Amino acid sequence: MQMLAQIFLCAAAGAIASALRFVLSKSLDGGFPAGTLLANVLATLALALFISRGNLSPATEAFVIAGFCGALSTFSSFAFQVLEMLQKRRFSLAALYIALTFSICLGVCGAVL
Repeated sequence: MQMLAQIFLCAAAGAIASALRFVLSKSLDGGFPAGTLLANVLATLALALFISRGNLSPATEAFVIAGFCGALSTFSSFAFQVLEMLQKRRFSLAALYIALTFSICLGVCGAVL
């Protein structure tokens, strides 16, 4: 029964986070995927904050790490957006997006952990 509860927590958090990611993307993405970048940064921050606390319960791991952070962060969208920029020969924008995503997310992890 404990596994079923963890699956429910993961799914509930995933629903919330995926809706948030959808709103961020639709609200902020335009010529630059700022919504996706913000979603990835927020997911990284949440993950780092919770991991830094240590000794997380299985319920917290299911809800926050797998459910919320997993659904909010989006490597697949990031990869597609970079590829799309490269196909449109927007090399500088693609490089900026890659650099910002990795530097901000790694910086957040480094600052928290």
